[in-house]
Amino acid sequence: DGRGIAFNSQGDLFIACDPFSEVVRLKKADINPEKPGIAETFATGTEGANGIAFDRKGNLYVTGARTGRIYRVGPVGGKAEVVLQIERHSRTLPDGKSQQPIVANGVAFDANGILYITDTARGAIWKVTLGADGSAGKPILLAQNSLLEGADGLDFDQSGRLWVTANERNALVTVT
Repeated sequence: DGRGIAFNSQGDLFIACDPFSEVVRLKKADINPEKPGIAETFATGTEGANGIAFDRKGNLYVTGARTGRIYRVGPVGGKAEVVLQIERHSRTLPDGKSQQPIVANGVAFDANGILYITDTARGAIWKVTLGADGSAGKPILLAQNSLLEGADGLDFDQSGRLWVTANERNALVTVT
């Protein structure tokens, strides 16, 4: 059950696999639809593995969905460490019955190496500065708005504008 995907600078493909609390890697040479390779475990200990993104140093950051955790694993893989926790929260959906508890969903870095995380349950975006040693600062609420309900994937365009998919609204939103 693949969730988020990302490529590293070498062209290897990484896939977050929530049911197995891991991230798998398919090496660039094995990305071939005619003769697909076999994915190998790259990172373990990533409960709720969902969104993934690489920093400039090649460290992989993995969101933990409803756990609220953000994990980091080094460029060679292995057991992930928790570097950040988004406080848990659940929102009742418009049907009045279903709960939305996913607080750490999509993840991306801006051009300055600042980490951004979508909070699906709150309809929000968190901004986190990372230290030179990879330690995470306190999450800062960048935006929270009904237009971001269901916030999922996010990324920056070439001009630095933040784009967010709000899947519960079937919308694409920019955050300024």
